Amino acid sequence: MLQDFIDYCQQPVYPAEQRRMTFVIFFKLYLLYMFFALFISAPLGVLINFTGIASKLDDVSIKMIFLGILVAPFFEETIFRLLLKPTRWKIRVFITTVAIYISLLIYRQNYLPVVVFGGILVFVLIFLQKNGYFSFSHHFRYLFYLSATVFAILHMFNFSQINNNWHLLILPFFVIPQFFMGLVLGYTRMVYGFIYAVLLHMSINTFILLKLI
Repeated sequence: MLQDFIDYCQQPVYPAEQRRMTFVIFFKLYLLYMFFALFISAPLGVLINFTGIASKLDDVSIKMIFLGILVAPFFEETIFRLLLKPTRWKIRVFITTVAIYISLLIYRQNYLPVVVFGGILVFVLIFLQKNGYFSFSHHFRYLFYLSATVFAILHMFNFSQINNNWHLLILPFFVIPQFFMGLVLGYTRMVYGFIYAVLLHMSINTFILLKLI
């Protein structure tokens, strides 16, 4: 499975062959991300401590655990991976989900992510309008990588105490685990189905958040 994942990430294809998910495969995908996160966590931890940049996840509440395990995975998978296999109803779900998320950000006066998500929405709608709902296979690899990249960028907002330009330059290194997670979830979504990507996302968030308690 590892080799298949590597091969797919090197050459993402649309449409991918739909396969049957099993518990063993699901657990292997879970371990794939966990081993990578464990491997990179030590150097990233040293780098974070050296820069003095703080994580907003250090103070975990019951509300944050609930949102991170049950709500965020559905929202994030809908925004970043649902349209990797677009249909008209999925586009409607995507637009509705993004509109709700942006409204929540505006309500919390968190305007920078609004600009990011607004840009994503405009780009996706223009791309789909230009290339049609099902005729973007030639450019699919770029959309696949874009979904993982923007997913990682989203998690840059989990950090605070960013005081200078050097911090901004180093910040993308902190979300390398999320970029890899985006690749794993994108592979899962394309090969095994959207619902399994959501469940895998929930499983990963469960371990991360409960570990922080």
